[in-house]
Amino acid sequence: MNKAAILSICLLPVILLYSCDTDPYNGQRPIDYADSIWSSEQPITMHFEYNHQNELQNAYVDVGREVAIDIQYGLYDNTVIILNSSHQVLFKCYAEFDFEYTEWVVFETFLDEVNIDDVIHLVKAP
Repeated sequence: MNKAAILSICLLPVILLYSCDTDPYNGQRPIDYADSIWSSEQPITMHFEYNHQNELQNAYVDVGREVAIDIQYGLYDNTVIILNSSHQVLFKCYAEFDFEYTEWVVFETFLDEVNIDDVIHLVKAP
């Protein structure tokens, strides 16, 4: 075998292992922005904040009443799951992330006030 073939065989496992651990959404999700405030008013009112340690606080949806929420972001994909304080799923979304704006499209819901294919536009406060 020539040196190039041996080098390729040796490097292939390293490249595959490294590429499997790369999250394409890292640095794009709202949780990646410390000291940020995000809100939406249509189709539902939603508000959440991340403090300087990227901890979620003051997070709620208003569906005729304020419901405290937790947010889980998918690893290696663009899913977002919204849960209530009892960790029951309220709705699930596919997301498009940007520094100042994110758009969540609902694909599963357990709330009457949220519909499949609703688009939640979240804006980061200046």
